[in-house]
Amino acid sequence: MRFWSPILLLLSILAVSMGCSKSGSGPAEPPVQPAPVFVQTTEGHVLWGAWEFTVNPDTLEISVEPDRAVQDHFDVTSFVLPPGCMDCVKISVLGVDPVTNTFNIKILLRNPTSLAGYDVRGTVHLKSPQQYLNPDNYTELFDKPGDLTRNPFGAFAKEMPGRAFAGGETHSSIYRMVLPPGSMTVSFVVDASFPVNCVEPYEIDILKGIDFLDNFGSYTETIEVIVNDWQNDIASVQLDLASLGAGAPVDLSVQSGIYKAEITNTYGAGPGFYDCWVQARSASGTFIYQPIEIEVKGFGSDRLPEILGLMHNWDSSGNPNQTLSKSNMKYEGTDLMFIVDDQPYGNSRLPYYNTIHREPLSTVPYSLNLLNTLEKNLDPPSMYNVLVIGSQQMGETFDSVAFGYNPTPDPIADAMEALYSAIGQSLSSGDKSAIASQTAGHPWALQVLTAAMLWSVADGYQYRQQALSGYSSDQVNMLFDNGKALLCGEETFIYTVEQSAAFDYSNMYRAAGPVLQALDQMRDVGLYYVPTTSGSWEWDTPIGKVMLGSSGDDDHWEDEILLLIDPGGNDSYDCPAGANASLDNPFSICIDLMGNDVYENMGNNIFSQGAGRMGVGVLWDVNGNDVYEANRLCQGFGSFGAGFLLDSGGDDRYYNDRLGQGSGYYGMGVMVDEWGNDEYHCYLYSQGFGYIKGWGLAYDHEGNDIWEANDTNIIYPGPQTDEHNTSMSQGCGYGMRLGDSPPQWMSGGQGILFDHAGNDKYVCGVFGQATAYWFGTGILADYGGVDEMQGIWYVQSGAAHYGTTFLINKGVEDDTYRVSHNVGMGGGHDFSNSFFLEEGGDDNYTNIPAVGSGTWPGISLGGGNDCGTGVFVDYAGNDAYGNNRTNTMGHGNYFDGRNRGSWGVFINIGGSDTYPPDKPGPLQNGTWSLGDIGGGGD
Repeated sequence: MRFWSPILLLLSILAVSMGCSKSGSGPAEPPVQPAPVFVQTTEGHVLWGAWEFTVNPDTLEISVEPDRAVQDHFDVTSFVLPPGCMDCVKISVLGVDPVTNTFNIKILLRNPTSLAGYDVRGTVHLKSPQQYLNPDNYTELFDKPGDLTRNPFGAFAKEMPGRAFAGGETHSSIYRMVLPPGSMTVSFVVDASFPVNCVEPYEIDILKGIDFLDNFGSYTETIEVIVNDWQNDIASVQLDLASLGAGAPVDLSVQSGIYKAEITNTYGAGPGFYDCWVQARSASGTFIYQPIEIEVKGFGSDRLPEILGLMHNWDSSGNPNQTLSKSNMKYEGTDLMFIVDDQPYGNSRLPYYNTIHREPLSTVPYSLNLLNTLEKNLDPPSMYNVLVIGSQQMGETFDSVAFGYNPTPDPIADAMEALYSAIGQSLSSGDKSAIASQTAGHPWALQVLTAAMLWSVADGYQYRQQALSGYSSDQVNMLFDNGKALLCGEETFIYTVEQSAAFDYSNMYRAAGPVLQALDQMRDVGLYYVPTTSGSWEWDTPIGKVMLGSSGDDDHWEDEILLLIDPGGNDSYDCPAGANASLDNPFSICIDLMGNDVYENMGNNIFSQGAGRMGVGVLWDVNGNDVYEANRLCQGFGSFGAGFLLDSGGDDRYYNDRLGQGSGYYGMGVMVDEWGNDEYHCYLYSQGFGYIKGWGLAYDHEGNDIWEANDTNIIYPGPQTDEHNTSMSQGCGYGMRLGDSPPQWMSGGQGILFDHAGNDKYVCGVFGQATAYWFGTGILADYGGVDEMQGIWYVQSGAAHYGTTFLINKGVEDDTYRVSHNVGMGGGHDFSNSFFLEEGGDDNYTNIPAVGSGTWPGISLGGGNDCGTGVFVDYAGNDAYGNNRTNTMGHGNYFDGRNRGSWGVFINIGGSDTYPPDKPGPLQNGTWSLGDIGGGGD
């Protein structure tokens, strides 16, 4: 298990950056030295210092010594080295995961001079098997003799204008490193540009990577890159594919500030993973680099054309008119009755949807790119970046101003004054003095954390107000009271739908931006532990209470909370806990830093536990084995708002009835659990659920987890079968289709369940495990472990009525899948497109005949029905299939009423596989055609 060491939070380091301070508020700033003589060693760079640091795995203490090999090879300035400066570099361990030997290492630098350096970088010289997991980019400058020529670096002072590291300032950076036993010494070099910014580009950001290429060169991906350069004189941006066998790098061309190139494996590289490089240089200066891993698969591009060649497209009269191929496997406009914009309540269609729906195969790169982006920003999690990703998927992007915070002498009092000013009120001098006096005795880190979060609310408040400006006060009250309509049985649903089109989602998400940036920054500097505090404190503001708990076991029952921070103890929360209790409580933030806590709100339907209701709600529990229990609208839920729940450690249990655990409904809801063996229990609309104009994400980074949408206690039976619950969970996008005359439609949102690692179990009823309905998108991704999935109907990438679903299970472990009724494992029904990708292992797809019927599930394993598309791919392993229904394993049928067919595609690659002996079609090492227009291949 991962643990956190309180002795490693160096509060004095944090205080250095505040400048002169009052007595008792923190140490004074160290003196600044006169300007030194800088020795420019190469390309305008100055080598500030070179060290080797060694981690003691038992005590987590770090010893630092000068790196003589580098100092002997390069000219090194002396002003940051002893005896010139005794505290210019401080290195400490913030936390460690002993299972993976991953250390979060904080490196703090001080510039003791009166001169500024620019683009200060700390470059790490790695030795196998060391890894640096979160570098900014790579450089060839200051290579250590005999080591690798391209080395990763982390930049300092990135938040400062021009990335200036001014004289007397202190800045830190978090290095996330894998240091296995016996490899605990790291070589570390710091350089800066002087007297101006570096002449080479200072940053490469890969916007869109290459998810995979095929080994036959028939599949093309587009890479998109942003390169930042101070002088705007970028000379070349290239992709070095030498590891694939390319003789020369591929040039990327710029389009609207983005560098792009189409990449195809024309080099003969076989299946496997290849380390490649994006490289950029300006008119003068050296290259900087960013690695990119490219996977080459025998995915089917070698077999897919062959299988599609067994199938055909058709003309408007329903006659076959051309052999099917990747280029013409698409729906035409006349095929899609309802592809027009929503009526009559405005267009809720998510912006990407029509494109991927018209061309089903584009769903694969779209989904993989989205998951790749999420993975990059969730390890470790940046909740702000997740907000940005979600807003982009919803077409509600926003212009954000970067949030930054430096402590003042009276942090909480000064922040409170700024908050009052932001909401249009004033804090009297007497009240400010009282706050300063009452909070002065609290630990400095607790004061800083509290102040930073209050400043973030002050920065975001105006945007929340703008988000509501399009409504009258009566309309705002109606939306606040009835935003949960229909899905919670309210009769005011149509009113809510009619008013939803005018809502300003972009400004609401912009309001959440500073709060989540502050949370990310406080996390980065290690403010997750606070020494014992003597007592609690609270203050009533016009928009909610500000409260500091004690180090003991507290019972929190308060309502209308603006900010609640509890530093320790096993606490109970019978309160909203990071949810907006009223319209006058637009921000609600709850942070618990330590202890085994219980969050309980079962008695009513109010929002709780990280829920944004016409505002922003955030719950962050840093450590402990916690229990979350709530009825509805909870645990990372947003309705006309944004709700976030982040649990950073422990074996946790989550329980809710409906609309929770990463659910968005006219808003955004996100639940992230970083590690531990966790259990997630719900009934309905949860665990990655997106309803109208909604985005829901449920993410678990590591641990052996249970994801259950209860199908034992039958309280929500659906029209498909009254013996099972309707789940609509575990990666579900759901839209409104109340009637066609008059039309009452609104397109569904996007729901994602992403479990990154561990041996996991998934259980649901009807509609679950990557499912969708009415222009919704459902995604389930599991990236490792021995997994088991069990569902009933429309499950495991099974969709109905214009939905799009994608399920991918990575890893080489042996997984088991069970579907008891119909439409699953890549089953597309009624203009739905469904994709099921299983990457490896000896997998079992024997299914379960429906109870009492003896009938195997149909429209599955790559089955298309009623103009839908179903695609199933198993990449490797000795797999077992036990379904003898005719409309499975690459079966497509023709719908006379629409003069159109449906496509079913089944591909199994590698291994010795077992098929039912009485099933027509499948055979080892062969291809087949099923139905009117279906195809498969082993």
